[in-house]
Amino acid sequence: MTTLLFLYSNDSPWPQALRDQFAAQGITFDAQAVDAAQLAQRLESGAPAQAVVAMPAAQLSAALAAWPDGPPCAISWISAAPEPALLQRLQAQGLAGWWPPTCTAQDLAAGLALDRWRWEERSKLRTALANAQSQLADRKWLERAKGIVADARGTSEDEAFTFLRNAAMHASLKLSDISRSVVETAFWAESLNQAGQLRMLSQRIVRLAAQSLLGVDRPRARALQTASIDSVQARLHFLQAVPHTHPHTPAVQSALAVVVDAWSRMQQVLAEKTGMEMLARLDVQAEHLLQHAESLVQALENASGRRALTVVNLCGRQRMLVQRLGKTAMLGELQQDASLRALLADMRSEVEVALLKMEMTPLSSPEITLSLRESRKAWLHLQSGLTQLDSVRSRAALCRSCDSLHDNFDQLTMLYEKSLQLLMS
Repeated sequence: MTTLLFLYSNDSPWPQALRDQFAAQGITFDAQAVDAAQLAQRLESGAPAQAVVAMPAAQLSAALAAWPDGPPCAISWISAAPEPALLQRLQAQGLAGWWPPTCTAQDLAAGLALDRWRWEERSKLRTALANAQSQLADRKWLERAKGIVADARGTSEDEAFTFLRNAAMHASLKLSDISRSVVETAFWAESLNQAGQLRMLSQRIVRLAAQSLLGVDRPRARALQTASIDSVQARLHFLQAVPHTHPHTPAVQSALAVVVDAWSRMQQVLAEKTGMEMLARLDVQAEHLLQHAESLVQALENASGRRALTVVNLCGRQRMLVQRLGKTAMLGELQQDASLRALLADMRSEVEVALLKMEMTPLSSPEITLSLRESRKAWLHLQSGLTQLDSVRSRAALCRSCDSLHDNFDQLTMLYEKSLQLLMS
C-alpha cells in the first residue's frame, strides 16, 4: 500500500469520498492540518517524496516562499479552479501541479505521478544550471587569479595557470579555491591600501597648506593640494563601490560612513580662505579624519581574516607618518611652537621602529629588498633635513624629501600587495 503526505488547512478539508476512492486503490494519506509555516517545517523534517496540499492560495504561496530555489519535493495543489495568473505565480514558486477536488481518484493518481515526474525533471534542470553557473564562477575566479599572478611574477597567463595548478596540488585544494583565495587576498590588500591612503592624505593636505603659507614652493604646494583633494575623493569612491563585489561587514560600513562624514567636515574648512586660523581648524579636522581612517583600516584588516596583510597596513602607514612629520615641522616653523618641534622626536622614533619591522618581515623578494634599501636611504636624508629649517630653501628641501620618501613607501606598499608570498598565504 502506498502512502502520500496530505497537508491541509482547516479552511480546505478534502472530501472524504475522494479519500475513500484512494483507499480502495491501495493508496492512503498521512493527513495533517497545518498552516503555511508548519507546512514548510513538515516537508523539511519529514522529507517525503511527494505532498498533496489543500489550503488557500495565499497560505500556499507563503509556504513556497520558504524555498527560493524550489521546494524539497513535488507539491500538488487541490483546490477550486484558480485564476490562470495565480496558478502561473504558484508554479513559478515551485508548485508541481494543480488538480480540482472533483476529479476521480484514478485521474488524480495519474496526475500526481505526472506532477512528480515534472518536479524531478525541473530539479534536474536546476541542478544542471547550478553546476553550470558554479563552473562559470570558478572560471571567472581562475581568469582573474591568472592575471594577478602573472602581474606579480612578470610571466604569461599560461605560466600563471601552471603555477596556480601546482600550488593547488601541493596544498591539496581545488584550483577554484586557490584562485578565489588569491583574488580575495588581492582585493583586501588593495582595500587596505586605499583606506591607508586616506590617513596619509589627511596629513599631506595640512602640510601643503602650511607650506603654502610659509611661501615654500607655493605653486607646487597648491597643485599637490588640489591633486590630494581629488585623491581623497577617488579613494572614497573606490571603497564605497566595493560592496558590489565584496559586501562590507557592518563594522566596515560603519567605519566608512564616519570617514565620509569626517572628510565632509574637512572640505568645509578647505573652502575657507587660507590663513593661520583656518589652518588651525583644518589641522583639527585632519586629525579627526586620520583617527577615523585608522579605524577603517583596522576594520578592513579584521574583516579580511588574513594576518599576512598586516605588512600592507604597516608599510602604508609609513606614508602617513612621513607626511605627519613634514606637517608638524611646517606648523612648528609657522607658529614658532617649540612643543610641536618636540613631537618630531617621537614621530621619528615611530617611523624607525616600523621600518625595522618591515626589514625583518619574512614577506620579501629581490624587489622588496631593494626598495627597502632605497627607503632607508631616503629616510636618513629626510632626518638630516629636519635639523635645519631656518630658510625657505631648507624648508623646501625637507618638503621634497617628504614627498620622495612617500613615493618610496608607496612603491613598497604596492610591492607587498603583489608579493606572491602574500597572495598565496
